[in-house]
Amino acid sequence: MPAYSLSETWPWARALFVFAFGWVICAWPWLLGDLTVAGAAKSQFYPQLIFLAQSLHGGESPFWNPYIFTGFPQIADPRSLIFSPYALLAAIDENPGLRAFDAMGFALLALGGIGWIFFFRMNRWHWAGGVIAALIFCFGGATAWRMQNVNSVVTLSFLPLAFLYLELALRRNNIFYAILAGLFAALMILPRVQVSLLASYFMLARILWFFLAEPKNLERLRYSLPTVLISIFICLVLVVVPLLFTYDFLLSTTKPVPNFADVAKGSLHPAHFLTMLVPDIFASAGDSINFWGPPSIPWNDSGLNLTQNMTVLYFGSLPLLLGGLIFTRKFWGGKNMALLFVFLALMVIYALGKFTPAFQYIYAWAPGVKFFARPADAGFLISAMIAPLAGYLAHRFLAAEDNPFLLLGFGCLVLLGGFWLAWATADAQGQIITASPALLLSALTFAIGTFVLVFSRSVLRTWPQLAASALVLFVLIDLRLHNGPNIVTAAPRADYEMLDRDSGHPLVAAIDKNLTQKSLNALDRIEIGTLGAPWPNLTAGRKYYHILGDNALRLAWISETLGSPDDIGTSKKRDFLPTFPKYDSDLARILGLRLIALPKPMESVSPASDLKGFSPPRNIGDAYVYIANQAFPRIWMADNAQPLTSRAEVLANGFPQMDYLKTVLLEDAPAVLPAFTAKGTASLRLYRHTEIEIETQRTAGGYLVLADAWHPWWQATIDNQPTKIYRANMMFRAVIVPAGDHVIRFKFQPFCGLLRDMHITAGCKN
Repeated sequence: MPAYSLSETWPWARALFVFAFGWVICAWPWLLGDLTVAGAAKSQFYPQLIFLAQSLHGGESPFWNPYIFTGFPQIADPRSLIFSPYALLAAIDENPGLRAFDAMGFALLALGGIGWIFFFRMNRWHWAGGVIAALIFCFGGATAWRMQNVNSVVTLSFLPLAFLYLELALRRNNIFYAILAGLFAALMILPRVQVSLLASYFMLARILWFFLAEPKNLERLRYSLPTVLISIFICLVLVVVPLLFTYDFLLSTTKPVPNFADVAKGSLHPAHFLTMLVPDIFASAGDSINFWGPPSIPWNDSGLNLTQNMTVLYFGSLPLLLGGLIFTRKFWGGKNMALLFVFLALMVIYALGKFTPAFQYIYAWAPGVKFFARPADAGFLISAMIAPLAGYLAHRFLAAEDNPFLLLGFGCLVLLGGFWLAWATADAQGQIITASPALLLSALTFAIGTFVLVFSRSVLRTWPQLAASALVLFVLIDLRLHNGPNIVTAAPRADYEMLDRDSGHPLVAAIDKNLTQKSLNALDRIEIGTLGAPWPNLTAGRKYYHILGDNALRLAWISETLGSPDDIGTSKKRDFLPTFPKYDSDLARILGLRLIALPKPMESVSPASDLKGFSPPRNIGDAYVYIANQAFPRIWMADNAQPLTSRAEVLANGFPQMDYLKTVLLEDAPAVLPAFTAKGTASLRLYRHTEIEIETQRTAGGYLVLADAWHPWWQATIDNQPTKIYRANMMFRAVIVPAGDHVIRFKFQPFCGLLRDMHITAGCKN
C-alpha cells in the first residue's frame, strides 16, 4: 500500500481506537459479565472445541471421535473446528473456558470489522464511514442475532479481509496481495457451510465485475489473469482436501442432498424484513411462547422451520435514514457500491427462498446450493453487504455534497410507509398490544436518528469531527440497545456449568462415579441425549462413550439402526426402532449401554423395557438414572457368524433372536463362514482415538467383534498383514481371526479412505 503522511494516518488510528471502544461496549456482556452465547454455540460447537483441545494436548488424533454416535469421523465434520481458527485456541489451552470460546468469536468479528476499516482507508473515504461499517458488520443484522452459528460467524469474519486483498490484487496486479487474498478466502471457505458457499460466489462476482463491468480492465485481462489464478490456486490448495472429506462423508449420511420441500422450510418470510425497521416486532427477543412471527401459531400456514432468532435482520436505523443517497449519481460512483448493492439484492432473493420463484432456478442450477437446507442463512451475507453500504452512505453524508431535504424526505417515507406496514401486519395478526412497545421504541429511535442527522449537518462545516462522532455514537447506542443480549442470544453462564471440566453438577458427578473404568475392555456406554441441550454432545469433552449425539450430519447405517434424530437436543425425544425397541434390547447390550439418564421414568419413555434388567432408578436433579445389569464388553470373540442377506429386513423386523456373544451378523460376508469351537481370549493392549491394538489367544480362531462404529476409513491388520473389516451386527466392526495367537490392529486412515472412495489406490496398502 502507498505511504501515507502523518496527517492522513491519524484519522485511521482514531478510527481503530473508536471501533475498539465500540466493540468493547457491545461485546462486554458476554466477555466480562455472567452471560454466554447461547444455543448451538455451547450445545454443539463448544464440546467439539474441548475434544479438540484435549486430543491435541493428550497426544491423540482429533480425526476420529469415539465418544459420540459410537464413533464419528471428526475430520469430515464441519462442526469439528479442526480447520478453523478455534484450533489455535485448542492448541494453546487444554481446557478453554466458555468465556474464551465467546471471546474468540467476537475477536474474529473484530478482525472482519478492521478489514472494512482498511477497505475505507484504501479508498480514501471518511474514517467515520469505516467505523460505522465495522460496527454494523460486527453487531448488526443476522450476525448479532445468530452468534451461536459459529461456523457462519467464522466465514463472515474473513470475508472483508479476503475482499480487501482481492481488491488490492486486482487494482495493483500484485502477487503478494493475491496470495493473501487466497489465504483469507480459504479461511472463509473452510467452515464448509452455506455462508461459505455464498461468500465464495461474492468473491467470484467481484472478479467478474472487475473485468466485465469496467471495460478498461478487460484490455489488461492477460496481465491480470495470472494474479487472479494465483489467488484461486492458493485457496484451492488449502480447501480442496477438507471439502472432499466433507463431500464424501455427506454422501454416507442420512440426508446427503435435501429435497426442495425441506429447503423451502428454511426460507425467510417477507414479513421478516419488517425487522429491519422494528427488530423486536415479533417478540423475537423474549420467550418463545410470546413469539408471533412466522413460523408460529398466528402464522401456522407459513410452512417454515425457523427459530425465532433467525427472523431478525436489524442493522440500525442510520442506513435507512441515509437511504435517499442511493438516488444520487455520486453514490453509484463509489468503488464496488454497485456490486455490493446488486449482490445484496441477490441475497434478499436467495433468503426469501420459496417466496420468490427465482429461488427454484437458483436451487436447480447454482452449484452447491442443493447441499444446504436453509435459505435464511443468506441473512449473514445481507448483513455483510449492508455494512459497507451503510458506511459509504455515511461517507457521502459527511462529504456535504448532497441535498439534505432528499435525505429527510426519504427518511420520512421510511418512517411513515414502513411503520404503517409494520403496524398493519401486527393488527392483521391480532398482536397490536404485543408489538406496540417495540414499534414505539423503534419509532423513537428513528426520530432521534433524524435529529442526529439534522444536528450533524448543521455543525458539519464548523466542527466536522463532532458531526462524524455524533453519527458513530448514534450507531453504537442504536446497535447496543436493539441488538444487545437477550434471552435468545445470551444465557447465564451457570446454565452450562455441566460443560466445565471441574463442574459440580450432580448428574455429572453421578456419571463419573458409575463409569469408573476398571480395564480397557470395560465399555460402559451411556445415553443422556434426551435431557436436552447441551447434554447430547457434552460427552465429547468429558470422555463419556455416548450412543447418541446432536448433529445434523449422521452416518446413515448408525442412525437407521440406532435411532438418532437430528433435533434430539431441542425435542428431547429419541427414536425407538425395531432394531432398538427398548432399553434392554439386544442392541442395547451389544452397545455396552450401562447408564441411562432420562427426563422421565423409563416406563413412560420406553414402556416395553423390562425394569428388572436395571438397578432401582435414582432421581438426580431433573433426571432419572438407571444402571443396566447386563452390558457387553468392548471386544469379544464369537464362535459363529451368519451372513446378513437383507439389511432392510432387519431394519423392518428387528434383530433375529440369538446369542450375540456367540454369533455375529456379517454384511458382505464371504461365501463360506467357518464355525469355531475352541476357547480363547481377546484383550485390548491399546485403545486410542485412531489406533486400537488387540491381542488374541485362541487355538482355532474366531470372529473378533469390536463394539465401535464401522466406517470405511478404518483399516485392520492381523500380524501386520491387511485384513478386511466387516460391518457386524448392522453398525459395528469385526474381523475373522485365524487359529493361533495374533495381534490385530485397527487404524483410522481417512486420507487413504478418501482416495479409495475416489478409486485412487496409489500409496495405500489396504
